[in-house]
Amino acid sequence: MRPQALSLDLFGTIVFFDTTRLPRRIVGVEEKIVTIGDLDTMLTAAAPDVTLEDFLDLLARASVEIAQEKASHGREIPTRERYRRALLRSGAQSAAADAVAAAMAEQHMATLAEAIVCPVDRCDILERLAARHPLALVSNFDHGPTGHSLLARFGLTRYFRTVVISEDVGYLKPSAQIFAAACAGLGCDPAECLHVGDSREADVQGAIGVGMPVLWIGEGDPGPAVGCIADLRELPDWLSARYA
Repeated sequence: MRPQALSLDLFGTIVFFDTTRLPRRIVGVEEKIVTIGDLDTMLTAAAPDVTLEDFLDLLARASVEIAQEKASHGREIPTRERYRRALLRSGAQSAAADAVAAAMAEQHMATLAEAIVCPVDRCDILERLAARHPLALVSNFDHGPTGHSLLARFGLTRYFRTVVISEDVGYLKPSAQIFAAACAGLGCDPAECLHVGDSREADVQGAIGVGMPVLWIGEGDPGPAVGCIADLRELPDWLSARYA
């Protein structure tokens, strides 16, 4: 059945992380990515007894813990929460941990946003797709404002009838709720919307689980997906060939 609408993943599908753009510094004897320019000052104010090295270790542990929680219950957890947990475990008082975690999250996301790249052909591709199908964006991202600002920065917002970011709705792929929100925004049933994304678990399994056909961006056996392509730029021609 020809899809009546399309939903697209964001990271790894439309835009990409370039980790070489992230700032690094020596911490202890190792070079580490440190995305918060004022981190030393913030730690001195909130948790003066913790070293930078120990805080980054606590932050890494909080990140693993939160990833496990997300996987177990499908609920999104805002990025500031991992900073809050690391600060509390560093000895910060609750009020200070809340305030400083929010500031850390903002700086982290601003730095992270500068490491996002958008291929020059994306606007042309989305314009071709939007001319024939209403589009939804469905993204796992734990800071909604940064997700929306990236779309605006690259001139992509106008192509989407609805934008669903996990922090905004409280659920993340592969949860059914985030796909349901996209279909509601498009005004279509899941079976009428083709989802396109690069993650086997989040995109392929998530979409299949709610009855959406899905096209995988990857290489090899597409599994339960209707097919696979190597890059989004192949999608317009794939649709034309598949549903000629």
